[in-house]
Amino acid sequence: MSIENLVNQINTYCKLSEADVEIIESTFSHNTFKSKEFVLRQGQISNQIHFVETGLVRIFHFFNKKIYQALYLKQD
Repeated sequence: MSIENLVNQINTYCKLSEADVEIIESTFSHNTFKSKEFVLRQGQISNQIHFVETGLVRIFHFFNKKIYQALYLKQD
């Protein structure tokens, strides 16, 4: 998600001040992931928050050597 799109989305829920926008612009970055690319693997700990602009995200849970799909998110 571009930083401008992110700011616009947040502004639909609450109005950001110019200082808020500057903080977002200076600390957030835009990432693109390829189809079937893992954002995080089992055992890894994330220190990031991701916002999906387009595409889909599937979250899996491993339990007793079986894979379970825990969450499926799609954004057009």
